Parts: sequence; C-alpha cells; structure tokens
Amino acid sequence: MIDIIVNNQKYSFKSLSTYYDVANFFQKDFENDILMVYANGATKELRKQCNNNDIIEFIFYNSPVGREAYIRTGIFILFAAIYEVIEDKNGKYPVLNFTQSDSFYVSPKDNYVYTDSDLIKITEKYKELVSKKIKIEKFQTQTAKAIDFLKKHRVLDKALLFKYRSFSTTNYYQLNNYKDYYYDHLLYDTSYIKYYNIERYKDGIIISFPSIDDIKKPIDFKSIDKIFEIQNESIKWTTNLRVNTAGMLNEKIAMNEFNDLVILQEAFQEKKIGEISNLIKDSNKKTIFIAGPTSSGKTTFSHRLSYHLKSLGLNPITISVDNFFIDRKFSPRDENGEYDFESIENVDIKFLNTVIKDLLSHKEVELPVFNFVTGEREFHNDIKKMNENDILIFEGIHSLNDKMSYEIDSKDKFNIYISALTQISIDEHNRIPTSDYRLLRRIVRDNRTRGFDAKNTIKMWDKVQKGEKMNIFPYQENANVVFNSSLIYELPILKTYAEPLLFNIDKDTIEYETAKRLLKILSFFLSAREEAIPRYSVIREFIGGSILNVG
Repeated sequence: MIDIIVNNQKYSFKSLSTYYDVANFFQKDFENDILMVYANGATKELRKQCNNNDIIEFIFYNSPVGREAYIRTGIFILFAAIYEVIEDKNGKYPVLNFTQSDSFYVSPKDNYVYTDSDLIKITEKYKELVSKKIKIEKFQTQTAKAIDFLKKHRVLDKALLFKYRSFSTTNYYQLNNYKDYYYDHLLYDTSYIKYYNIERYKDGIIISFPSIDDIKKPIDFKSIDKIFEIQNESIKWTTNLRVNTAGMLNEKIAMNEFNDLVILQEAFQEKKIGEISNLIKDSNKKTIFIAGPTSSGKTTFSHRLSYHLKSLGLNPITISVDNFFIDRKFSPRDENGEYDFESIENVDIKFLNTVIKDLLSHKEVELPVFNFVTGEREFHNDIKKMNENDILIFEGIHSLNDKMSYEIDSKDKFNIYISALTQISIDEHNRIPTSDYRLLRRIVRDNRTRGFDAKNTIKMWDKVQKGEKMNIFPYQENANVVFNSSLIYELPILKTYAEPLLFNIDKDTIEYETAKRLLKILSFFLSAREEAIPRYSVIREFIGGSILNVG
C-alpha cells in the first residue's frame, strides 16, 4: 500500500508505481494535461517512481516549468522527425539556433537548406510521432562510454561538453531509434505535444508553441528581420571562432586561450559601435533613442557610443529617460494594486517633449534628476543648451515607443535597440534563453549595487518580463540598428559571482526552481578569471570595476 497527499488530502493505492499513474488517476479532474509533478517540493517527471507519503502538486502548461518542459519535448520530437526522414545526415544535422518572436529557429549545418519537400516530410513525421503516443524513454550511461559513442557518430559538440563534466554517469532520452541529451526535463510521451506549428523560415524551420496565456493555440510567428540578421551574424561569428557551445568555450579556457577570446570579443563590439556611430553621423539626425530590456547594458553602450561620436567631432548630450519619471505617489498601479514601474505612464511625457523641443530650438533647459530614494523629481541646476555639433541621446526602456517622443517626427529619430542575444549554447540542441543571460546579469548587479539577494531578484523577474513584453518588444521593429551586448565569454565570469547567491536560496521557496535551473546552466561552464576584461566592457556594468559612470 502506498499513501500520497494531494491538496492536503490523503490517498491510498495498492498498485501505484509512477507519477504517471498518479496523473492518470487525477487527470479527469482537470481540463489541461498534468505534465509533471512537484513531489515534496522537487520537480519530478511522470516516468519517475512514486514514493510512500509523497506530498504532490501538479504541474501544468501555465507554469514556467511546465511550459519549458513542453517546449523542450516538442523540439526533441522535431529533431527525432528530422532524423527519421532525412537519411543523409552529412550536413543536414539540425541545430537549435535561437528564438524569433517566442518561436524557435532550427537550421541544418554546413550550408544545406531545408526544402519545401523536406518540410512536408518532417511535418508529416512529426504528426505521426505525436499521434502514436510513443513513450520517451530515459536511460543512464557511463559518461566515458557516452563520449566514445558521440565521437564515433561525430556528435562532437556533446562529446566536448561531457569532457568537462565531473559526473561519472550521464542521462539521455530516446524516441524510437533517436537518442539525445537534454539538461532538463522532458515529458512522458509524444502525445502531450498537442499544440504546435511548423513552417519554413530563411534556410531552416520555425517551430512555435502556445504562449503561457493561451495554451491551446500556437503563437503566430512574426519575423523581425533586423533581430534575425544580428542573431545569425552572431551564430556565424562564434561558429567561425569555434566557440559556439559550452564545450568549445571550456576548451578555450583549458587551453589558456580565454584572454585572447576576451580581446577578440571586445574588438568585435568596438567595431560594431564604431559602425553605428558612423551611421549616426551620416544620418545628420539630432536625436538618438536607445531602448532595450533590463540588464542589456544600455548604460554602458550609451557611454561607449558617446565616445565614438566624440571621436567623429560630434558632442553627445546623454539624457536618461528615468529622470523624467513622475513622482512615485502618482505612479500607475497594476491589477494587484502594486506600483507598475514598467509602464510608460511613469514618464512625464509632456514635460520630456517640451525639453526635447526647447533643446532642439537651442534654448537653455534645466534637466531633472529623479531621486529613487525619495521617489521624487529634483533639479540641481543641470543647465543644457545645444550647439551646432551637439546631438541628443535618450536612453530608457520606452525610448523606441513613438508615444514617448511624439513631438519628433519618426524620420528625424535614429533608433537603436540593444539586447543580450544568446551567442553560446550548452550544445547544438540545448540553447540558453536570452532572458536567463539577463537574469544572471541582474542577480549579480542587484546584489552588488542594491544589496538584494538572488531570491528578491528572481521574485520580481516575472513582473519585469511581463513589462518587457508589453512595453519594449513590440517596438523592436522601430529600430534603425540592433546591437547585441551579449559576450561569448561572460558566463564563465558571471558564474563566479552568481553561484554563491543562487546556492543561498532555500529549497522550500518558490524561487528555488529558477535558481536550480540557472545553477544547472552555469555548471556546464568552467570559471574564468576577469583580469583581461577591459574596464569599459559591458560586463563591468554588472560585476563592477567599470571606469564608466554606470552605477
């Protein structure tokens, strides 16, 4: 007899063996599929053995953990489908590259292009695999044996990844004859992937899944070509450098080539900032607007851009939109009655536009400073007046929203979108979400500059992301140029700072699952020393030591 507790009620079973059995027993009470369970506070796949006196909560798609497992499983099935329908694997081995508009871009290696015929075959095979309700098996093997197998089959990205793992055994998943490694949970069988869409895009395939708010309809994919071009450029660059996965980066560290990598990366970013500066000068525009999500390095980028513009004979006046916040007591509130600091309604838009117009008219203006301690706007005799070679740079999360600068015609604005777009993957089938890059940056910075612990930062993260989806991402397409602030070397640096903070989160807290996932990601990377990192690097905005005024 096995006893379990669900919703504070005890249930007894004679033949219960796995959490799949538990889910089947209770599924009739729920409209949506039970995907996994929390058992005594730990996430468990349904294939796992149930234990006596387990305290169980069910995980559905509308939780981040559930949705991530659904997406991971859906992509695993896509790779299995490609494996089965494209016989010649040479050059057609699929790679999960990055996200586009919350959808996932998969492309083949070595300049092969998926054809319309390929797409039809892959889609039909995907439908077949899902309809047959095939169990996804999970196995464990010796890591050394796995490395030999992967080398034999030329899956070198995973072989190199496991080379730098300290564990003697490794888990892998199997669907029919297809085997693959995933660093986090997969669902029990193929039938759970009910809602998806597969389509051709560029040289590869886009697969889309539902949003967390509408779980029965795949997201409508909308291409953002400027973002794609930057992401694709980064992939090609890291591939040429042979450092596009964790294993390859670890190899550089182990071979004492990390400092060279830092210099290369910083030179690459410096070149990009220089190119943007030349575009600004050639445009003859007087107003530059810089926007991007939190922890994308907007402040460092703004300073570095200013120096490049000065070298071209221009005199930039940098203005933070945050200083135009309304007094906190007047700030809008969200549906829970809490301050909504992500809303554009926090900005005194009318006053900001008056300042912009007066500056462009060569009038003297006094710029405000927002006191984040008192929550009030202040003036400290910061007088500005534009001269012939002066240009205005506005930096803030709403800067690409035309509503924020309604007095300026769109053709007179130079818009820059900045984000930390993932360049390094764990391996070619396990990407690291861009949001996790930024969350790690923010955890480190919040602790250094505000004394926040990691739990506090993670607790706020969902709200921050909702604000970004509403106030920032819809305006990406307004950008004249996109700048990727991600650094190929940054995770080995962030690891040193973030790991102690994440380990300090108690296992019985809601934030622990996120902390555990971030720790798992960091565990794939060797640590590296920061001595070679320039003091103007964007990573200094987070770890400290910047010579720029970035806080």
